Amino acid sequence: MMRCRTWAAANLCQGDTVILETTGTVWAISDSVGPLVTGTVVAHAEAVRQIADVRGKPDTEDLQRLFRLLIAAIVPDVWVQPAHVRAVRGLRSSRNRLGTPATMIRNRLHRLLHRHNLKVGENGLTDAAWWDSQPLGAPENLHRRQALALPSASNGLRFSRPTEPSGGGSAGASG
Repeated sequence: MMRCRTWAAANLCQGDTVILETTGTVWAISDSVGPLVTGTVVAHAEAVRQIADVRGKPDTEDLQRLFRLLIAAIVPDVWVQPAHVRAVRGLRSSRNRLGTPATMIRNRLHRLLHRHNLKVGENGLTDAAWWDSQPLGAPENLHRRQALALPSASNGLRFSRPTEPSGGGSAGASG
């Protein structure tokens, strides 16, 4: 990435337009090149391929195709999110990935409760001693032990019952 920034600073100037295809690093490149040029266009890679209908082309043909589309002003582009929007979306995505295992564990344990018509013990859903005292079969005990042993269960993720939010709403919230 450093080489890209160095090259862009030496070779690009105001008045230039840069066209990029969507890749894993397109946003970092767009952010570093954008202030140096007049315009930056991020082309939708799949749509560009459909327009050109070319498979297995060399990079020079790729560049020529993008250049022709840019001149004709028919580049199928994507919205370039501002950096702060990408940062917030990244945080939300990361939070969702962290919460998914906890939700799966909670749902697995709740299925066991419903299957055996049990009520949660007073110490909550992750109380291993309470679970040990329940009449579960060997496979279900194994599932339960595995669920409680997962890192997300022991790293402070809450397994609370749904609560009524303050403010009088009716939707429940769980952590």
